Amino acid sequence: MGCGNSKTVNRKKITILHVMEMSGNSHGCMLLVRTGKLEVKIKNVDLMKGEHKTEEFLKINPYHIVPTLSQGEDSLWESNAVMRYLCTNYEAVKKYYPTEDTKKFAKINQMLDYRQTVLYPKVTRAGYPLLGFSSLAHTEEVMKAAADEIERFGKLYLADGKFVGGFQEPTIADISIITILSYIEGKKDYKYPKAVQEWIERFNKAFPEYMEVKKSFVGYLEGVVWPKQTTEKKE
Repeated sequence: MGCGNSKTVNRKKITILHVMEMSGNSHGCMLLVRTGKLEVKIKNVDLMKGEHKTEEFLKINPYHIVPTLSQGEDSLWESNAVMRYLCTNYEAVKKYYPTEDTKKFAKINQMLDYRQTVLYPKVTRAGYPLLGFSSLAHTEEVMKAAADEIERFGKLYLADGKFVGGFQEPTIADISIITILSYIEGKKDYKYPKAVQEWIERFNKAFPEYMEVKKSFVGYLEGVVWPKQTTEKKE
C-alpha cells in the first residue's frame, strides 16, 4: 500500500480506516490511530444498513468486511494485518510492534495467531448470539468453553509480566486480544478471572483512549443487550 509515515506517505491521497464503530474487530485499529494521532481518517461503515455491501465499498474490499484500510486504489483488511501495517509504517505507534527485537517480535506474532485461531472462535461463538450478531443459540456449553479459555489465557500468558507474553509494556497483542474479549461482556453477569481483570485495568491506564473507542459498544450493551437479559430473567 501507499500508506505510511511522514517519510513515505503520499499526501495527495487520503488514508482512510473503514470501521464499524460498535465492533471490537475495529477497535484495535481505531485505538492505534487515536493513540498515535495518525494522519488517518476514520470512517464508520454501518453494517446494519448494508453499507459494507454497496458497490463503492465492494471495490475497496470484495470480502465486504471491516476494518479495512484504504489509500486511493490500494486497500488492506483483517484487523491484525492492518495493525501490523500501521505499526511498521507510522513512527508514533512503532513501539507496539518492535520488529528489531526478533524474540519479542516472534512472541507477539504467536499471540496474534493464538488470538485468531484459538481465543477468537470461542469468544465469538459464545458472545455473538448474546449481542444479536449470530442466529446460533447461546448455550451453557459454549459459554463454558469461552470462559475456560479466557481463564487459561490468564494463567499462561499473563503470569510473567504486566502485559501479554510477559512484557513490561503493551503491544498490539494486548490490543488485539482485549478488543475481542469485549464480546464476552454480552453476558451481563460474566466476571473475568482475577489475572485477566487486573490486566484489563493496566491496559486501560496505558490506553486512556480505549474507553472512548469502545463507547458505542458499551452503549449497545447497556441500552439493548443487558436490559433484554434482565427482562428474560423476570419472565
